[in-house]
Amino acid sequence: MPATYPYVTSSGPLSKTLEQLRRSFPPVVNAATLKKLGIAPGNESYVINTLRFISVIDDEGKGTQEGRKAFAQHSDEAFANALEPLLHSSYGSLFELHGEGSWTLGRDELITFFRNDAASSALVGRLQAATFATLASLAGHGQAPAVRTPAARPAARARTRATTSSAGSKKANIAPPLQVVQQRNGGSDSIGLSVRVEINLPATNDQDVYDKIFRSLRANLLDAPTS
Repeated sequence: MPATYPYVTSSGPLSKTLEQLRRSFPPVVNAATLKKLGIAPGNESYVINTLRFISVIDDEGKGTQEGRKAFAQHSDEAFANALEPLLHSSYGSLFELHGEGSWTLGRDELITFFRNDAASSALVGRLQAATFATLASLAGHGQAPAVRTPAARPAARARTRATTSSAGSKKANIAPPLQVVQQRNGGSDSIGLSVRVEINLPATNDQDVYDKIFRSLRANLLDAPTS
């Protein structure tokens, strides 16, 4: 049966959880504990599985003797030295294959190991590799993978032409500024009116919110029937 290795969807929640445990190690560490602390929203079960895998907590969420000893270390160096044997033991198959070079394996090499040893998919293998790299960095080996933040889609930026105001909301220019233009048409003067509409958009990464707003604008303003 393939081995089962833990993974988190982002290194941030895992690192923050370990930092919190170094400051104060609760009697029980479970998903409810992390929710109360608010340090791993949406990632509670992934983080708990990882802590259990590296023997920091037991199946009931109580700190193991080795785990509590490691997190009682004050200096970063002492903590790293205490965490290292926990990882060495938990990731035994990796160290049996690559020895001490496991700490410095590249991303692709780690993914290859996890995909073969755990029959992981490409996505899960990548997350397992990133999780190990994060833990290894806390044990004094290398740097944790960068935390990625979602970027706004180009299409959304082009549609809204939005700029962030000091209040945190967004303002979209729908038309040119209000102008009254005198035109000469067939020898007679006519007056043209141009209106600029400004809309304060909510600050959100949910593209569906913007899509609904602009569909409503098109239906009720741009494509509205004229009398």
